[in-house]
Amino acid sequence: MAIGLNLDGNQAESILQAGDADLIGIARQALYDPYWPLHSARAMGCDDDFAMWPPESGWWLNKRKANLPNDRGALFQ
Repeated sequence: MAIGLNLDGNQAESILQAGDADLIGIARQALYDPYWPLHSARAMGCDDDFAMWPPESGWWLNKRKANLPNDRGALFQ
């Protein structure tokens, strides 16, 4: 089991794929970000349309995504 400082899904997936752990503990990170599993799935390309999110927020997040530029760096220029 890998615990502590599992900050994102890609890191957790790398640990699993390398065979360094069979289970990833996310307790502290889940306290900081209760939607950690959903954010990680999205970052890994598993949930592009927010279908895994609760309906109360998923529909709005999907609509918001449609209004953002593809290059988010453009927002800060």
